[in-house]
Amino acid sequence: MTRPGWLSAWLLLAGMPIGAAIAEDVTAADAAPPLANDVRILAEQYLDRAPSYSEAARAAARVRLDDLQRKADALDPLGFYLEVSRIVALADNGHDAVMRGDHSWNPIRRLPLRLVWFPEGLTVARAGPGYHDLLGATVHSIDGKTADDLMRVLRTLQGGTDDYRQWTLSGLLHSTDALHALGIARHADRVTLELQFRDGRRRVLTVPALAVDALPSPPRPQEYWYPIPLPGEAEKGWACAAPSDHVPVYLREPLRWFRMEPLADLDALYVQFRSNSDEDGDAIGPFVAAVAQRLATQPPRNLVLDLRFDTGGDNTQNLELMRQIARTVPGRIYVLTSHFTFSAGIASAAALKHDGGDRVTIVGRPVGDRMHWWSEYQSVCLPVSGLCVNRNEGLWDLEHGCHGDARCYGDRFDVNVHSLAPDLYAPIRAADWLAGTDPGLDAIRADIARRPSPH
Repeated sequence: MTRPGWLSAWLLLAGMPIGAAIAEDVTAADAAPPLANDVRILAEQYLDRAPSYSEAARAAARVRLDDLQRKADALDPLGFYLEVSRIVALADNGHDAVMRGDHSWNPIRRLPLRLVWFPEGLTVARAGPGYHDLLGATVHSIDGKTADDLMRVLRTLQGGTDDYRQWTLSGLLHSTDALHALGIARHADRVTLELQFRDGRRRVLTVPALAVDALPSPPRPQEYWYPIPLPGEAEKGWACAAPSDHVPVYLREPLRWFRMEPLADLDALYVQFRSNSDEDGDAIGPFVAAVAQRLATQPPRNLVLDLRFDTGGDNTQNLELMRQIARTVPGRIYVLTSHFTFSAGIASAAALKHDGGDRVTIVGRPVGDRMHWWSEYQSVCLPVSGLCVNRNEGLWDLEHGCHGDARCYGDRFDVNVHSLAPDLYAPIRAADWLAGTDPGLDAIRADIARRPSPH
């Protein structure tokens, strides 16, 4: 499985450069009007060919695209990006996403805060100098807009589930220019937050945006959760809300992407994937080999596989390890999932559930996509605006399979399952995160305690 839409969305929010892609040269004859030429490429290379659209959705997208063709050159770069995003979002496929390049719209200012969208709403997770007192506070509204109001607007910019949108679009909550253009913020350079602190106090505070060069680079959304300052944050005086003196297993060693440790009280081995690919010098292959060796030489009674931060990558990197876990672990196998579990992360969970059957218990929060999706993308790049759009051409259907469709991709891995819905629903809420507790692991402890002793 190739890199999924979450990476596209993260690159979009971070303003990172993008790689080689499908594009067309802009000749002198094509050059006027320039953005209208981008719209033509979007139509021919993406909308006309993307299999992720239903016929009704494609028709609706054509209406929007025709409107964009007429007004493209009257739009500023932010306005053009939002219009392209609305067209792509009509595919309602999480992997279909818009990426920004070097010369597309990028925020010139952001809020000095990082917000995490928990099941019960938004929480201030990280803050810059002058705002440390806001850490852990609940954000009831942004310029009078509640979390539900925000989602009604944001879901028009990205396909997939709302749980997925909560993190893949979270970066837009920190761009006052984007919030203003979306009709959420009253001003392009500041927002007014209605806050509730952990002791019950309420406060209304106007927070101005700062120039991006005064702020640390945006981390990936799952990294907002980590209990330490991330690279660039400490130097700029940032702090985080998660406690550093009582760190649950899933947040330990936050700069490592792959982790393994014994859980003696559960007679279990804990294995964590925060990605399904090599990341920042942390290679997945040696880790998979180390886990395989541990299973071969010291197989644990039970195993806990934590995929709650596994946003995807390449499912073949640990596919055989999932098979080995199912073969060698004699007791219970628990798979922890969340809305960050996406793409190859979902495929890994499915592989273990497929082979482990009733011995596998899904714990946590539903995964970040449906059981049916399109991935394996080609990027279609729009040379004038600098935007690129993912056109996904590989079909997955984990519930029913996709045999008979020429574009079927997922069936080759033999990982189809009826469902990945949690058997033990145990989402991490803001109060849990702020207290340094883990409802998922607590649910596993309680489940093991209820079962007869193997001895």
